[in-house]
Amino acid sequence: MKNSRQHVYLLLGICATQVFLGCADSSEVVPEEPATVVVPEGATKPAELIGHWKSDSSGQELNLSEDGSAEFVNHVSINAANTGGQKMEAKVPAKWATKNGTLYMYDFKATPAVSYKWSMKGGKLELDPGGRIKLVYSKVETKPKS
Repeated sequence: MKNSRQHVYLLLGICATQVFLGCADSSEVVPEEPATVVVPEGATKPAELIGHWKSDSSGQELNLSEDGSAEFVNHVSINAANTGGQKMEAKVPAKWATKNGTLYMYDFKATPAVSYKWSMKGGKLELDPGGRIKLVYSKVETKPKS
């Protein structure tokens, strides 16, 4: 059972990385090692980005906190034959900051740092990783815990 559970966690980690980083098109050149992202000195955390965001297309969630912590939440459905149709969340903690229109995500446990060009359009957060696909998030208002 433990071995099976380890496989599920490994699968979740791989799925989370693929969802977060995207899948490469076979015509694109994929570098052998990820590029190093250096967070520039003087990077800030704009108030308009702080909060809970949900992807308009994938259901992925992004939490950006005022203290610079971040968390990607990927929702994964596991094969019903093995788990009874369990749905799980894969949470990927990180840190974030911005400078000159670039959002830096770094200090992941097992994923290299990444950067996105970011913009706000119609109240939506748009992240451009530099490829053909832009990630669009809508802000989710969270209710205070009682």
